[in-house]
Amino acid sequence: RRAGRVRPALRLDHAHVRPGEVLAVTGASGCGKSTLLAVLLGFVRPDTGRVVVGGLDLADLDVELWRQEIAWVPQVPGLVSGTVGSNVRLGAPAATDGDVRRALRDASADDLRPDRPVGESGLGLSSGERRRVGLARAFLRVRAGGARILLMDEPTAGLDAEREHAVLATLRDVAATGVAVVVVAHRAEAVTAADRRLHLETPTGVLA
Repeated sequence: RRAGRVRPALRLDHAHVRPGEVLAVTGASGCGKSTLLAVLLGFVRPDTGRVVVGGLDLADLDVELWRQEIAWVPQVPGLVSGTVGSNVRLGAPAATDGDVRRALRDASADDLRPDRPVGESGLGLSSGERRRVGLARAFLRVRAGGARILLMDEPTAGLDAEREHAVLATLRDVAATGVAVVVVAHRAEAVTAADRRLHLETPTGVLA
């Protein structure tokens, strides 16, 4: 339940995702998809039930240490003043220039020069370019920063079919390294790329 609200933002009996698996989360607007990601990130605590990570209750873990295990792509990636490359490198500050270029390729963003200037909040980039920079940052965090969980909220929204196909192929490659991937998705292509689907409804979630 979100603060100040009586009605639960999410009701879910049970769900799980394994290392090396892509789980697509689907459902109508307002059914709790983004709330589920907020719970997994430790931003929201469930009123009842618990989140179990490797047999441990998330409520008992250091949330900052937990978030170090996660790469996260929100609907609107947060960008800062600098360059494309410096924004990607926020995912893994010790990454090499080669790592950054690979991450851009992974995100179908190799048309964006790493030295291209970026203003505060992504000024100077289109919404699709900002999204691809956010994707590249998350992929870098997984490949060079050690994250073992990848959470994504509508990662291919606004991308053309060719770029969407490339990004989804990267998701499969990332999962194949043992990373657990959770993708909130509306588009059919993203759902079909998943190993399993969690469809959220009101008031329960149904695992398909």
